[in-house]
Parts: sequence; C-alpha cells; structure tokens
Amino acid sequence: MTKNKKSDKLPIFGLLIAAFFNYICLKMCKMARNKSKSDARKYEDYYKLLAKWMVKKQQGKNITNYLYSMGFKEIAIYGMKEVGQILLGELDAEKVKVKYAIDQSGESSEEISIEVYYPDDLLDKVDAIVVTPIYYFDDIKRHMETKVGCPIISIEEIIDKC
Repeated sequence: MTKNKKSDKLPIFGLLIAAFFNYICLKMCKMARNKSKSDARKYEDYYKLLAKWMVKKQQGKNITNYLYSMGFKEIAIYGMKEVGQILLGELDAEKVKVKYAIDQSGESSEEISIEVYYPDDLLDKVDAIVVTPIYYFDDIKRHMETKVGCPIISIEEIIDKC
C-alpha cells in the first residue's frame, strides 16, 4: 500500500495556515487595543486642557492678553478641530488677529471665518503659530520649523503660562 505524499502534506499545510491566521488575528487585536488606549489617553489630555483653560478664564486670565504681551499681534492657528475653533472664537481680533489657519484637511468649514491652508502650502508671515493638536505638537513643530521663521507654540503652553 502506497501513501499519497500530497495528502500527507495537506494537514500540515492546513495547520500552518491556521497558525498564521491566528497570529495575524492576535496581532490585529493587540493593535486595536493599543489604539483604543492611545485614543483614550489623547481625549483625556484634551479634557484636562479644556478644564485648565476654563479655570484660567474663571480666574480672569485671558489668552489674548498673554499673546499680546508676548508681542504676537498676528498669528496662525494650526489645527481647526474643536480646540482650534474655540481658540479662534476666544481671541480678541482687535489685539491679536488670526491671519489664517493651518490644517491637515486644508478645508474651511462653515464655523471657520478665516482662510485655511495645508501645512505644506506657502504660508504668509505671522508673529507666531499656535498649535492646538497637543498630542502631536512635537511632530508638528519639527515639520513647521522647516517652513516658517516664527515661534511655534502649543496651546497647552499658552494656557499654562497665561
């Protein structure tokens, strides 16, 4: 009686494929879990930022006055999601004018009354760029330093110092 060599290899091949798919599924689950933790940490940081900002407002401290005292009369806001939109609404245009915004989407929404540019667009000169996506500040700052010659400041730093 002769055994078919091909049929001997099929169960082993099947086991290898099953093990490979199991490995991939476990990796994907781990990545999803890590992303969820990362997202949760990011939202917690934004919550803490906004809470700190509210306390400063209640104490009568003002972002406009801080920026003006630093000599920043024309700024750009990097990041026009919720925090960027709140900052835009917060600033007193008589003292500190927001000349434009910078955002990965490069698109303006109905709530945004200023021009919005992509980070790699040619940007007009401003006194400073205020970065609102605090979670990505270091990467944004590194990239923007190659494009502009003004200070690049995190909204978190501004709230801490004002």
